[in-house]
Amino acid sequence: MENVSRHPGRHPAAHRGTGAQHRCSPAGNDPENPGRQAVNPAAAEIARLQDPDGCFPSEVLDREGRRPDCNGFTTALVLRQLRHLPDEVLPTRTYSAALDFLESCRSSQLEGAFGFRPETQRPAWAPRLPADLDDTAILTLELLRAGRISRRAGLRTVLTVLVPHRFSGRTGEIYPPWVMPGAFLTWVGKPGRRNVIDCCVNANAAALMARVGGAGLPGYAEAVGTITQGVAWAGGQPSRQQAVTPFYPSIHGLHEAVEHAVECGVTDLGPTLARLRELAAGAPPARGCCCSAYGGTVWSCPALVAAQALRRIQMSA
Repeated sequence: MENVSRHPGRHPAAHRGTGAQHRCSPAGNDPENPGRQAVNPAAAEIARLQDPDGCFPSEVLDREGRRPDCNGFTTALVLRQLRHLPDEVLPTRTYSAALDFLESCRSSQLEGAFGFRPETQRPAWAPRLPADLDDTAILTLELLRAGRISRRAGLRTVLTVLVPHRFSGRTGEIYPPWVMPGAFLTWVGKPGRRNVIDCCVNANAAALMARVGGAGLPGYAEAVGTITQGVAWAGGQPSRQQAVTPFYPSIHGLHEAVEHAVECGVTDLGPTLARLRELAAGAPPARGCCCSAYGGTVWSCPALVAAQALRRIQMSA
């Protein structure tokens, strides 16, 4: 399967994820396409929220108020939530357009890397950001699931983008006690550049590594150890939970990232996932899906909320 590239626009039945483990109840036949199931109403609402360029737009809340934003991060998370849907539930054009938008977020500076949004679509209010490991891991995984890139290309990204950007642990570098030397940094850049370590970033990096057969590479064990130690250190204290996930505004983001990583094959995080389920169950509802470092600006995405609701319906079916 590694060298097979399937474009959903040409192959409507292209596999997305691990298969139809959880099925949506069909909404009946599509009168325009006899024999094909009509689009699930909840999935149709998700499709309605998509912009013409394929992005699932977000709303940004900061001290200046609310603003619209279009980025690859939330678009990829919508697809991730829908990974168990049967192929006929989400309109093919919706899925294909979203993948096209993810492709547009590629970095022009480092092959295989991705940024938060397309480099040519930065809003005037947004700072110029380099590519980062979180978007690289998340977007690469969705393109890999869709057959847009091969497993070999995904492994190359791990080797050229993820592995070189890790915490060295050298004397003089001050990081929290839960961080293991060798864990993944967030930003792509030159050594010595000021950087941040986030447990969600490490969970997403480990998920990609497991998916492409890179669990034996540098950074994987250190990422798992950092997440495990970070969750134990944070416990039920909201301030510490924010500290271990600077770019995610609540413990729910880490719960989802670790759950996804375990599904991708990061089985060593199983006990940590059980603890995160407990913590998430007792936490307030998520106030967004990502944030600037330590929560000053928060992003929310209506399509992601709808996709999460649809997944919960499937999981309970």
